[in-house]
Amino acid sequence: SRSELFLDNLSLISDIMGRLSVLSPTALWIVATAPVDTIVYLMYQTFSLPRQKVIGLNQNDTSRFRLAIAETLSVPATAVEAFVLVEHGRNQVPIFSRIRIHGETVNLTSAQTGQIREKISDFFVQWHNLHPGRTPGWTSAVSLGDIIGSFISGDGQIWVCSIPLEGEYGLKEVSLGVPIKFGRDGVQE
Repeated sequence: SRSELFLDNLSLISDIMGRLSVLSPTALWIVATAPVDTIVYLMYQTFSLPRQKVIGLNQNDTSRFRLAIAETLSVPATAVEAFVLVEHGRNQVPIFSRIRIHGETVNLTSAQTGQIREKISDFFVQWHNLHPGRTPGWTSAVSLGDIIGSFISGDGQIWVCSIPLEGEYGLKEVSLGVPIKFGRDGVQE
């Protein structure tokens, strides 16, 4: 479980943030450390960061979901628009009702939905069975590059990132993966 990494990673992040937040108080902070949702919220609280300036990377879940859809429907992954919300972890919520292929809404059969759910839930087991000798962390690097590019260009693309919630969806005092758009000063919407 990603939560097992909490204490070690919190100590590391706190030390780094303590030094860097003084040097760059207006930076956009992107957390890519597990458990991302919990660490984002604690950074927001501990360092009094504006919530539009601290986000957590959970794009990997969305990428895996899109790949599973693409494989199931025999389409290119780049043609798939779909999102995974809420938690980066066991309680992730793939949004089947909003899947689009080449911009067109897709209705899946229950068999296809089951196949996709199985692929995304078994991802780490499948990965470890390959004995790759490395983590699947390269997907995080790709996602970070894409998100930073989107922020800099202001392209208006929708991303799913963990952000502290202040009443959205009826939730407060928690950070969860929700759809966001960037503006000049961080998360705009």
